[in-house]
Formats: sequence, C-alpha cells, structure tokens
Amino acid sequence: MDPSTSVPITFTEVDYGTIDQQHDDIVVVRLTIANFNVGRILVDTGSSVNVLHQEAFAEIDISNDRLEPVDWSIFGFSGGEIKVRGKIKLLVTFGAHPIQRTIMQTFVVVRIPSTYNAIIRRPALNELGAVVSTAHLKIKFPTKLSVREVIGDQEKARECYAALLKKKKTAKETFSIGSTDPRVEVKQGE
Repeated sequence: MDPSTSVPITFTEVDYGTIDQQHDDIVVVRLTIANFNVGRILVDTGSSVNVLHQEAFAEIDISNDRLEPVDWSIFGFSGGEIKVRGKIKLLVTFGAHPIQRTIMQTFVVVRIPSTYNAIIRRPALNELGAVVSTAHLKIKFPTKLSVREVIGDQEKARECYAALLKKKKTAKETFSIGSTDPRVEVKQGE
C-alpha cells in the first residue's frame, strides 16, 4: 500500500454514476497488463491467486518460455481440479496517466473455458491498498497525488455473466471465481 497519501478512501452517492443501482453485478474492469490494454477482467476479493486465461496470455504475445512451471493445481467451485500451465510475473497498471499505479503481480495461466480474460484477486488489491465496492462497481486506491478509481463496466459484466451461463450448460467444469487458493497444493499424480 502507498502510505504517502492521507486522503481517505470513501464512496458516496456520486460514485454510483450512471450504473443501474438495482443490481447484483460483479466488478469487471479494463486494466493494462504487460503494456497491453486488457478488458473483461473480473475483480474477485475472495481468493488469493491472480489468473490469466490462456487466450489472453496468447493475445498479449508473451513467450511460453517465460512461464515458470508449477507442481500444483487450483480448484473450481465444485472441487474439480484445474491444471495450471505455469506462473508468470507481469506489470499491472490501475488507473490512467498521470494518476495511476503500476505493480508487479504473479499470475497463474490456465487453459479452461472462461468469459473473462483475467481475474484480479487479493494479492493485487492488497498491494495496491485498494477498496472494492461492488455496490458502486468501482475500485479505489491511493496514489501519491490522490485517490484514484477504476470504474467497472456493468454492461460487460452482464455480457460475461450471460455467456458464462450459456457455457455452463455445455461445459463439464466451469471455472469458479470463489475457491482457488494456491496455498492448498496438490502434487501432480496425487
């Protein structure tokens, strides 16, 4: 967290902006990852691993050689094992110049069906000192100059959710946003 600002992080009625306030939508944002503008990023405060899906990894055009092998898996909501292709450290930028923060984050790369390109979780949010408001569909975080925000895209959140429901009908295991934790290691072959 950046302690150089003493401006409190608050949310008010103004923060609702133009969103439909009668919602149960998730926070879906656009961030810069490895100098690429990446949309359809789910913000999830419930787990402790950042996820980058294979399709987004390929679009960002990062060499597979940069993936560090791992010998553990993550698990979906139903308990199904999801093999991790590897992990990689990438720069993630929140906000826009001149009021932005860039932090280095570790992502696990997975090859599973998903409507999201990436999932930002507690490691990034905690390092950023971020406060997430699902009611306002926003992330706020301190910078040296002030408090900055990333506004969620309600329309994109609803599109992703609708697509997820369609995929769920055909997919054997749909990636869950709530129960992955790399601290629970499973050795391959167990």
